[in-house]
Parts: sequence; C-alpha cells; structure tokens
Amino acid sequence: SIRSQMALIAVLLMGMGVILYLADRFGRRERTVESISVFEGFLVGCAQALALIPGVSRSGATITAGLMLGFTREAAARFSFLLSAPITLGATLWTFRHLVTSPPAGEQLLVMATGVLTSGVVGYLSIAFLLRYLRTHSVNLFLWYRLALGLLVLAVWWFRG
Repeated sequence: SIRSQMALIAVLLMGMGVILYLADRFGRRERTVESISVFEGFLVGCAQALALIPGVSRSGATITAGLMLGFTREAAARFSFLLSAPITLGATLWTFRHLVTSPPAGEQLLVMATGVLTSGVVGYLSIAFLLRYLRTHSVNLFLWYRLALGLLVLAVWWFRG
C-alpha cells in the first residue's frame, strides 16, 4: 500500500535531492552532450531506471548521472529530455492503438486534441525554461523543493499513522 511506502518515498525524495546537489556541487560541469560516449549514455540510461522506485524522479536521476559524469547542467538536462523521447513516443503509440479500435466521438476528439496540443506546448515551454534556467543557476531550488516535499510526506505519514 502507499501508506507503507510513504516513509521510503519521503527519504528518497530528500536523499535524491541531496545527491543531485552534491553532483552539481562537485561535478566538473565542463562537458557538452556531443562528448558523451556510448558507455556514458548507457550509464545515464540505467540511472533512468531508478525512477521505477517511488520517490525517484526520472529526470532528476538522469540529470544527476550527467552531472556526475562531468556534464554542464544544461547538457545533463538536455540529454535527460532526449532520453525521455523514446518512452514518451512508446506510451503515446500504446495509447493511440486504442483510438483505432474505439475512436472518440466529435466532442471527445476536440477535448483530446486540445489536451494533447496544450500538453505539448506547455511541455516544450517548460523544457525551454528549465534549460535556460540551468545555464545560469545551480540546482539548489530543486534540493529545497525535494527536501520540503519529503518533509511534508514524512509529516503526513507520521501524523496519519
């Protein structure tokens, strides 16, 4: 149950925030995406699998791995978002297969199209903002966010126990 996992989620939220901070603080932050090797791409891809654990963010894990490998903040984030493309495409195709057998009615189609378009625009703008932000800022904001959210989850777990 989610209740039994809340403490783990809280600890991982905070712990991964600290690891992200340490990777940013002590990583060389010199390399660009173009310099990544196949093996390093494999390592960052493996870090992505950590997101299967509740409390671990896919993008946080891959950006952390990129920073640990010496990439700039922007390069680590850019590669992280590139890694999300295959799984996003796969999930989209998986979902759309249902539309072939059971197409939505007129208004449903409009609602879906609006949602997809809005999601795409907001996603693109969010990624653009994050890449621009990471060019000139550290990941401290994400550390504080993960610490605060982890403490909130711990408090809910503790007081609802």
